[in-house]
Formats: sequence, structure tokens, C-alpha cells
Amino acid sequence: EMLMRIEKTKMKWPFTFILLIASTLAPASTLAPSSTVSSRTNTIVNETQRNQLRQQFLPRFANAAISPRLASSLALAAASSTTNEGHVDVTRSDGSSHQLSYRVARPMSLSSRQAAPIVALHGGPSIPSTYLYPLEDVIPYRSIVYYDQLGCGKSDAPGDVSLYSIEDSVRDLKTLLRKLGLRRFHLYGQSYGGILAFEYMKEMSCNKEEDVECLSAVLSSAPTNIPQLEKEFVRLEEELMSSSNGNLSAEELNELFRKTHQCRTAEMPKILGDAYANAGTVWWGLDAISEYVAKPPPSEAKRMPSSLILRGE
Repeated sequence: EMLMRIEKTKMKWPFTFILLIASTLAPASTLAPSSTVSSRTNTIVNETQRNQLRQQFLPRFANAAISPRLASSLALAAASSTTNEGHVDVTRSDGSSHQLSYRVARPMSLSSRQAAPIVALHGGPSIPSTYLYPLEDVIPYRSIVYYDQLGCGKSDAPGDVSLYSIEDSVRDLKTLLRKLGLRRFHLYGQSYGGILAFEYMKEMSCNKEEDVECLSAVLSSAPTNIPQLEKEFVRLEEELMSSSNGNLSAEELNELFRKTHQCRTAEMPKILGDAYANAGTVWWGLDAISEYVAKPPPSEAKRMPSSLILRGE
């Protein structure tokens, strides 16, 4: 399948083809760590096992008009396109312990030095991470770590609202990074996940003892001032209602708001609709973070990682 995709790309988009081939020609040490711990089975994927995987997948590419080195890299990439899933325990100030569910795409590349993994932080709060899985389709060679924050998806959802906060979410993220042994990574935060990414980076910029390096961050549609955001919601809804002469039901207004300001597709994408349908109910939506206003780090803090900020109109 990978070879067919490459040949198709070669015919239509030569420059993209060159970039894809360049990524597969990287030394094997950049594609997978020499010793990676599988989150579910705790088995060691070492050099011998990597070679066995090459041999298993190599026949797929043996008859192709490509170099042996490229065939070997393609075979390893095909073998690496798997996922690991597991759980990590997080604690709260009352002594309670809860489990977070995580998923690692392409786990054999988790310790790559040249293609550091991406840690994806979902929004909501409490919209499970499944809607972010298509990131794998546009980022074909890195490990991507997803996890469901406490209260949604496959993670525990304790009913006590006092067990949830942005500060707790930051601590949970740090616990997950330690569990997976991640020391170098990029962050991708969508909506509330962008708030979480910012607050994590801010805390790390004040901590000189942590041996962890966030290389960069993407903050996608991440609000910085929730009270102001709520006012904008009201204003935009009033504009839509006025433009329709007030002849909209609440359901029609919500759908028009979605198509105009949130997700401009005729129909809600299934993967996003499923995520909303399985959203948590204990600590959910803007009401959970209604007083949040982003504040800069203290003047004595270290420089925060470079960040790309994406927003809609």
C-alpha cells in the first residue's frame, strides 16, 4: 500500500514524492529506537527484532524497481505503522487514583532523534481524542501520542468535580510523559488542548530541574480569555438570528452556528460527531473553565518553546 501511494504521488506531485522518499531514506536509527518499551506488553523491541520485522515485510518491496536500502526502509516503515495502547495511573490530592487511556501511533519511532514524536492534546474539556486520529494521515513518519484526559473517552470519569482542574490536567500530562519516557517532543493542542499545552510550557519554563524538552507547539483554535469568548459567542449568535429575522429554532441556530463559525462542512464529520457523542459529562465544555484568562510566565522564566498559533476567522 505504501509503495502504491508513492508511485501515485510520483506521477502527480514530484516534489511531495521527493520529500516522502527523503524521509524513508533516513537511517534505521532515526526511524526507531534501538530499545523501546511497549506500553501494553512491556516487551523490548531491540535491533534483532527490528531486523526480523524488516525480513517479514521486505518481500512486499523485493520486486520493485527501487534500491535495497530504500526497500529495507520501506519495509521497516510498514512494520512500524502499528499502535500501542495502555493506561497510566494519575493521583489527586485526596489520595484517589484514576486511570488515563493513551494510544501511541508508530511506537517504534517514539525515541527518534530526527523526528521527535508529537503529543496531541484534545479539546473540550472532555471531548475524547479520537477526532484527532486523522493527524496520522498527514504526518506519516512520526510517532503521535494521544490520550483521553480524565473524565472522557476510555479514561476514568470520577463523579467528583473537585478532582478536575487545569492544574490537575497539567500534572496528568507530566505523568504520562514520564510513563512513556518522553524527553523530547512536540505539542499539538486543539481548543482546550491548546490551553493545556500553554500552561504546561509555562510551568516548564519556570522549572530548571526537569530534564524534558518541548521542542515546539501548535496551538490550534486555543482560546486565551474565556469570559471574552463567551461574549463573542453571544454576539455571533445574535448576528445569525438577526440575519434570519429571528425565524430559527434553537436547534437550527446551533447548526447554523456550527456551519458558519465552527466546522464549515455540510455535515458534521463522522469522527468528530462520534467524539461529541462520547464526550464526558462531569467536567465538560466552557462552563468548566469559565474564568480562565491566559497570563504570561513570570519575568524570571526561561524562554518558552516556539509556537505556531492557528485560529479561525
